[in-house]
Amino acid sequence: TLEWNWVDGAYYFGYTVNGGEEQTTGNLFIEGLKGGDVVKIRAIAEESTGYIPSEYVTCTVTDDRAPLATPTVTFNENYTRLEWTAVEGANYYNVYCVTDGEMYRQNVYQNFVRVEVGKLYTVTAIPTDSENYAPSTSQAIDTSVKLSAPTVYVYEDGSVYIENPSVKGEPIYYYTLNGGEEQSTDNESGITPLSYGDVLRVRVTVTGYIDSDWTEVTYSITLATPEVTVSGGVASWGAIDGAEGYLYRINGAEPEYTTELSVSGLQVGDVITVCATSSKKGYIQSAYSEERTQLGVMSAPTFTVTVGDGNTVIEWSAVEGATGYQLFVGDSEYTTSETDHMMSGEIEFGTTVKLRAVCDNGSYEQYGEWSEIYTHEDTRIKLDAPDTLAYDAENYAITVVDDDPLVSFYVVKVGENGVEYYCEAKYTGATEVIYNSGFTTPDGESSVTVYVRVIPVDDVTYAPSDWATVTVAFDF
Repeated sequence: TLEWNWVDGAYYFGYTVNGGEEQTTGNLFIEGLKGGDVVKIRAIAEESTGYIPSEYVTCTVTDDRAPLATPTVTFNENYTRLEWTAVEGANYYNVYCVTDGEMYRQNVYQNFVRVEVGKLYTVTAIPTDSENYAPSTSQAIDTSVKLSAPTVYVYEDGSVYIENPSVKGEPIYYYTLNGGEEQSTDNESGITPLSYGDVLRVRVTVTGYIDSDWTEVTYSITLATPEVTVSGGVASWGAIDGAEGYLYRINGAEPEYTTELSVSGLQVGDVITVCATSSKKGYIQSAYSEERTQLGVMSAPTFTVTVGDGNTVIEWSAVEGATGYQLFVGDSEYTTSETDHMMSGEIEFGTTVKLRAVCDNGSYEQYGEWSEIYTHEDTRIKLDAPDTLAYDAENYAITVVDDDPLVSFYVVKVGENGVEYYCEAKYTGATEVIYNSGFTTPDGESSVTVYVRVIPVDDVTYAPSDWATVTVAFDF
């Protein structure tokens, strides 16, 4: 502290420190000086008194006191405050804003103080024992903070949202679109929705902070990854929205291009992977699909079908690699891990049977080759259709010569879709009535067709005959 006596006629005093700009004071002292400072001071009177300013008096400040340790100061960007370690012997601290040229905070007793960003500050430790110790001042600390590059979101509809920086102050967003003229907005959602392929660059500014770097985003969509299946030497996949074609690799070779949804010609052991691609603006090639391997195909099983004694038994040879089998009997499906299948009841003539091996452990393709198709054919001798049918108009009956010992009974129906009636054969060798239950003719018709066939006694060796017909005419 530099002190002096009052000068008659003085109104205030002007002084410079180390040749700096002249300052004024009405006090008789100057504080905050340090040893070695050169101070020039003069008295200045009011103009109305007629006095002119005195000559400068020059003095050099001497300070024999031991200085306190210099505060070690850091700037905490998260809390925008200066922080320092406690200085031994310090009573409190003064914080000076170099940028503004004025004291920022005085008599700070804690070891931190909130400050404004973007300015220079010093921290001075003021001693408790000011007679023996001198204050010490830190180096100037720059509190400039560079803003982080903004986080920019572009949504599916092209709308843009910019995440606000976590700092005090009002952000301004500067942006360019496709390399065009720089524009600005103070609205985080103030950028017009983009079109596919647009390139947007954004930076943010806040007063007191260093401008951020640019963030660049392209409004694009990554094509979906194809789901590939491989079977029978063919790799196939579904169409991908936006794709113009597909790249595929076989066994790690250079990719090949196709516009088809399949690739054929794969051999056992070949490995294929596929991605979707497009040259259209704003579309990004998809990731490659998971690798798919052309597995071996299990051989077709051979089988036998035995029908009799009220049962149907299907037996087949085991297939290498099979964990089970898929069996079709007519339209009915069965699955089993065995090599035979028994059915209660004898399958009907004309029923088809086929089967194939199934592999569920990935050693082979899931389904093997189909077996040959077996058709349960009727190998019995077919009886002859009755050729002695007649209409007995007097008795309104259908008759036949009942002379075939192979016949068990007759089946009669009036009209192709009529109800079937059964008449037991007697084997008399005479003409017998086999139907007299009445006749119904279609509307407007004067006749009706009667159908008859014979059923054998021995249905293992013989099969029923075909239908024979007789026409019954009526007079109205």
